[in-house]
Amino acid sequence: MGSTPWHGGRQVQGGLRFVKIGFYLDHLTRDTGCLRVVPGSQKVGVPDLLAPLRGLNDDPDFTAFGLTLEEIPCVALEVELGDIVVFTECVLHASFGGLPSGRHQHAINFFANPKNDAQTEELKQIYRRTKWSVRPTVAILNSARPRVQRMISRLVELGHGPPKM
Repeated sequence: MGSTPWHGGRQVQGGLRFVKIGFYLDHLTRDTGCLRVVPGSQKVGVPDLLAPLRGLNDDPDFTAFGLTLEEIPCVALEVELGDIVVFTECVLHASFGGLPSGRHQHAINFFANPKNDAQTEELKQIYRRTKWSVRPTVAILNSARPRVQRMISRLVELGHGPPKM
């Protein structure tokens, strides 16, 4: 999978709440692609001192604060095979130095059911700008299990289709 630049940290007051659970099939260290987080970055200040990191910047020559993206002060969450990491997508996170064959990270995102028009619009924006998030798989869409259908009913109501391939 390789490196993933800094992203996340878009906490909106009263916004849609969500959490990510990542599970790993490799031993990952700071040098081999483990998740890195900037503690406290889920709290956006005014002015937003971390704004340069909040977009998903794929430019390999991009620097912020005179540092390369890999040099940004952070906590490296090193993992062993089978470990899980639970975090809010609102915290700035990245990974650098993936394994030659790629790192095997799998994730599940859990989103709160939107409670108002602004949260519904936020969910729609996530759908429009991402390839995988808030997109139930074909198998889940076709599930005959009532519990599964209840879990995805709001996404179906909003017209969210399967992941883009």
